[in-house]
This record gives sequence, C-alpha cells and structure tokens, in this order.
Amino acid sequence: MNKVFLWSALISAVGGHGVAAWQASANLQIHLFFAAVFFAFTLFIMMIQVVLDYKCKVTGLGTRLRQINAFLAIGSLGIMAIQGLLVLIKYDISNVPRSWIFPMSMFELVFIGTSLGVYSTFFPDFKGLNITISVTKQQGSGRTEINFEERGGKNRSDSMNSV
Repeated sequence: MNKVFLWSALISAVGGHGVAAWQASANLQIHLFFAAVFFAFTLFIMMIQVVLDYKCKVTGLGTRLRQINAFLAIGSLGIMAIQGLLVLIKYDISNVPRSWIFPMSMFELVFIGTSLGVYSTFFPDFKGLNITISVTKQQGSGRTEINFEERGGKNRSDSMNSV
C-alpha cells in the first residue's frame, strides 16, 4: 500500500510540475494533460486515505477534516469538469475566452487548497506520538521495528520483515 501511495504522490507531483512548466497560454493541450494527471492522482490519494480511515474505523478530528476536504475537492473537480465540457462544446480549445479561465482557476485553487488540507489533517492524529524506527540485522534478513510511544506511557509496536 505504501508503494501505491508513493507512486501516486510522485506521479501527482510530476503532473503539478508539468502544469507549472507549460502555462495554458503557451500550450493548452500539454497544460491540460498535466492538469488531468495531477488532479486524478491527487484525488486518488485523498479518496484512498478516506477509505482507509473508514475501513480501519479511525475516528477523530483528523478523520473528519479529511472527509470534508475530500468532499470539497471532489466538488471543485466536478465543477471544473462541467466548465471544461461547456468550453469544449462552445469554443475551440485553443481559443477559450478569458471569462471562462478565471472561474476555472479559482476552482483549481480550491482543489489545491483542499488537497493540502488533507495532508494537514494528519497533525491531530499524530500529535503527542513519538515514533522511533530501529533496524536489526538477523543472519541475512533484516527486521524493521517501528515503536509508537504515546504520551501517558502507552506503547504500540509494529514490525515487518524486509528483503
């Protein structure tokens, strides 16, 4: 699961950099391609995190904020999709009026803000948690232990074998 998140985040970052590198005024098709990559993979990361919270029965302020941010992100992405379809129906893609670009830019900013909001919601979940990672080598195979120590002395640990 961590590999899926890591690759999704990497592809999303490439999409975001592509959007910044190719402005809509320079080459709209390339700009929209990178925008679609960025939006799709960012939305995928947000939705998987909300599903994981639900499946693992995680409760708390961070979970609720993640749900709200994901809902707002889906709403802003839906509005941008509707605007994009209307633009494609009414105009040539290389000749979009400025009056359509400003609202789409505002909803892009809402989407980016909510995606950053999802990442900021992890702070309440990990506040007061000290994480230590130790790696021990046992005759050719590694074993990684992750120890969680909460305030008040409660300890949790998880371990995994590595190749």
